[in-house]
Amino acid sequence: MDTTPRKARHRRRRTALIAGVPLALGAAGALAYGTVFGVFGADAQPEASAATTAPAWATATADGFASVNALGQNGTYGGRGGKTVTVRNLADLEKYATASDPYVIVVAAAITMDPVGKEIKVASNTATLVQRGNVFSGTSGRNESGGGTAFDPKTYYSYTPDKAADVPSLVKSGAGPRSSIGATANTASNTASNTTPTTKAAATSLTVAKDGSGQYTSVQRAVDAVPAGNTSRVVIQVKPGTYRETVKVPANKPHVTIEGTGASRKDTVIVYDNAAGTKKPDGSGTYGTPGSATVSVQADDFQARNLTISNDFDEARHQDIAGQAVALLTAADKIVLEGVIVTGDQDTLEMETAAANKPGRVYVTNSYIVGNVDFVFGRATAVIDKSVITLKKRWNGTSAGFVTAPGTPANRKGILINRTTISGDVAARSFFLGRNWHAGGDASLRPQTTVRNSTLSAAIKSTPWSDMGGFSWKKDRFAEYRNTGPGAGAASSDRPQLTDAQAADQEVADWLGGWNPAA
Repeated sequence: MDTTPRKARHRRRRTALIAGVPLALGAAGALAYGTVFGVFGADAQPEASAATTAPAWATATADGFASVNALGQNGTYGGRGGKTVTVRNLADLEKYATASDPYVIVVAAAITMDPVGKEIKVASNTATLVQRGNVFSGTSGRNESGGGTAFDPKTYYSYTPDKAADVPSLVKSGAGPRSSIGATANTASNTASNTTPTTKAAATSLTVAKDGSGQYTSVQRAVDAVPAGNTSRVVIQVKPGTYRETVKVPANKPHVTIEGTGASRKDTVIVYDNAAGTKKPDGSGTYGTPGSATVSVQADDFQARNLTISNDFDEARHQDIAGQAVALLTAADKIVLEGVIVTGDQDTLEMETAAANKPGRVYVTNSYIVGNVDFVFGRATAVIDKSVITLKKRWNGTSAGFVTAPGTPANRKGILINRTTISGDVAARSFFLGRNWHAGGDASLRPQTTVRNSTLSAAIKSTPWSDMGGFSWKKDRFAEYRNTGPGAGAASSDRPQLTDAQAADQEVADWLGGWNPAA
């Protein structure tokens, strides 16, 4: 997620560069410093020309900061709505990159910059930037750090900037292949036998590809290949494509990572369409809510990264059956969801524990969760951090829903939404932040949701909590702290707010109880 402050203005300049993969940033670096810039492809054209359709990513929903709704603009983007042109020489590249009209520019040949180091300034009116407090180490030439004025980004969305001194380590920790991906071994048992107590075991890597170029053609077959009782990380690398299947990671296969290998989390999709009321093929009844999950995780220490998990059950066509349709179910401890999209309608993300007396901690970060009714729910202890929760209209086009439905035991923490944006293309004041789920009418439960330091759109009701199943939410645990945006509100009996002292005990680390997902 890009946390660099940018100001979205009323008039949008829309130009994007493509070179096999989106190169909005890569191209700028190459143009400014390289001598030759280019990408070759089968669709290269002999000269600049207009294409009839834009690539899919150019019309997709924006990620990260670009999705913020402010100043009359619901997100920003490059090139959308403009012509797609293909360039093979410097003159055409300069012509379209500096034009005032929107373009999607495909660079389909090597382009020599003349003179070397020449910079093409792409026309833009979507941002103002200043730099302050930079830390310079081992640099030469001109160092710039100071002056200038710009808007205060916290006026439009909440965020917490990292310390400048921490940036090098943060970039290194999040860039390039992770150690669990880059290292491979023949088998998990061989790897484990060769390690010492102070050395982390190398990970086994399995590859899935629909076209047969990997070891397996389905995700479930790769999971099946993981040895029961494995003691070290197994990374299942899934190549781009749509995998229409259900996937179950059983309890006896911990330490599994399922990771998309595409440039975007949208490139690799695991999807199915079971619902609670869908009949099982063997005639033994219906799936029920947990059984409807596209991906079901029963094993501890599971990770999902850089992919989409979806349930595309068609409610409009199947109003005759129960429509709860889970995209992802977790029923285990130490679950990490990083850089993923989890999307559905009702009951999208179900987070449970393996048993009532067992812990179930889930950490979601830099991700998108999409749904409309109770679509973040369960009895697990869950943190949704630095993410986007997208509100979706119902099957009939109406706007009404509930974000969370915690079913938390009295001695556990429930759902924490932290530094997250909650918004969507729905009517104003149409969604509750949550309601209290006493599963099976269990009065001993104390459902809990805390929403803090987050941006709430106008879609959130001014009285954001609701009763469920005859239980009053006011007798359970629901609160906010320092939220911003048009959906935020002042403290009242209908809108409890944490004090600073209470908030100090409801940080992410408190929620996770000694578990560090980054370790």
